[in-house]
Amino acid sequence: MNKLLCRNMVRRLSEYIDGELDASICDRFDEHLADCAPCVRFIETLRKTVRTLKAAGPASVPAAARKKLQAELRRCAARVERGRRRS
Repeated sequence: MNKLLCRNMVRRLSEYIDGELDASICDRFDEHLADCAPCVRFIETLRKTVRTLKAAGPASVPAAARKKLQAELRRCAARVERGRRRS
């Protein structure tokens, strides 16, 4: 398992699953997946989650809950960005 490749996969996983990456990058992902069971399990779980959410259809979220969620997502994104700047 190559931890650097695992991190890169996580960062670009949505693009990989959605088929939005260049073929050469997909090939590298596929090669990594051939030898990395944790990444395979992670991708399978993500794909299952996406299928489940699509099957559930759109949900109505109350405005107050939506505002709280958006604020929390902004806080999380800010923490991730601060962490990237430190690395």
